[in-house]
Order: sequence, then C-alpha cells, then structure tokens
Amino acid sequence: YYAPFHKRFLHRMYSVSKSFVAIAVGLAVTEGLIRMDDVIVDYFPEFRNENVDLFHEECTVRDMLCMQSNIGEGVQWWGRFNSRVEAYYSLKSTKVPGTLYFYDSIGSFLLGCIIEKLTGKPFLEYLKEKVLLDIGFSPESFTLREPGGFTVGDSGVMCTTRDLALFARFIMNLGCWNGKQYIDRNFMEEAISKQVGNDLEGTIDAYNTGGYGYLIWKTH
Repeated sequence: YYAPFHKRFLHRMYSVSKSFVAIAVGLAVTEGLIRMDDVIVDYFPEFRNENVDLFHEECTVRDMLCMQSNIGEGVQWWGRFNSRVEAYYSLKSTKVPGTLYFYDSIGSFLLGCIIEKLTGKPFLEYLKEKVLLDIGFSPESFTLREPGGFTVGDSGVMCTTRDLALFARFIMNLGCWNGKQYIDRNFMEEAISKQVGNDLEGTIDAYNTGGYGYLIWKTH
C-alpha cells in the first residue's frame, strides 16, 4: 500500500493470471461446458493450417493445464501476428503431448480464449459472475486484452492485493466458501497436486523441484 499504491490499486498479476485461468477451466468443467480430454485445436478451427499435425490433434485441455502440450518452444508474437492464437499455430509440434513439461505461456492464454468462446465473456468476468464477487473480489478488477481481441490469460489480470489473498484462500479451501462448493472438489484437489515433474535441470531450486499442478506451482 506504499504510495503511490493504495488498497484499491489494481496491480497486474502477471503469471499468477495463469492460475485464474485454471480455476475458470475448473468452473467450466463443473458446469459441463468443457471436458478435460477435449482437444485444444478443435476450439480454433479458424486457425487450422499446415502446421497442425497428429500431436496438435492429441493435445488436450488437461495437457495444457499441466504445461505438457505438444509445443516446446516460445514465439515472439508482438508486432508479428494479428493475434497470439495465430502465433501459437505458427509453431510445429516438438514433443508428444502429455509427456514432457515445458513452461508454455501462450498455452494458458489459449485456455482463457476457450473459456471466452464458451461463455461469451472474459475468463475473469466469468469467474467474478459465478464465484469471485461472492467472496469479496473487486468489481472493478479486469483483464488486459491482446491485439487479437482476447483477454491476456497468461499475464493480464488486474486486481488488488486483497483480491489475490481472497483468491488464494478460495484455492486453499478447495473451491468452497462459506459452506458452498463452487467448483468440483476433485478438480481443485488435482489442481494443487503434483501432476507433472518440472525438474528439468536435475538440481534443487526454489521453483523447479516441487512439481506442477494445473497452472499452479508446487512448493517443497
């Protein structure tokens, strides 16, 4: 809250935004709008091109939540593509989906786009309408947009410090608040459990030895 900040100041959450996307996916799963085994590229028929191969056709929502997609490299998209979805499908498969972990920011962005396609509203607005406003989240919170028109699911959530604390508490409560279960408990338990090993260097450090859940880091 130190000046020039204050308690109502909307901070950019950067990559913590990915965890908001994961919980939005969990809500959509709970409501029957999406399944964990749905294929990602099926939601983007307008972006199918010659790069879409067998591994694209096998990459699922679950794979993307675990950073285990078929893509193992990043792409410089700003100023080069009309949208980040277009940028993603400029890449060719480099690994079998559901196997190796690779920190893929645009992957979480795609999941946010899918939620927006399914609900007709940005993933954060969907979460606010169904859950977050009930637990005291700021109505004025919002998500930045990219040039293609979708909200930035990997880094664009704008909310207060207290909002983040409430969101963390909601996750620790496994999707329950004041006795109401908003999101399927099994999904929430999986989201904060180790789904994939992310120790790529063979050494102990603060981030890459606890494993990874659904767009949520595990710690020691």
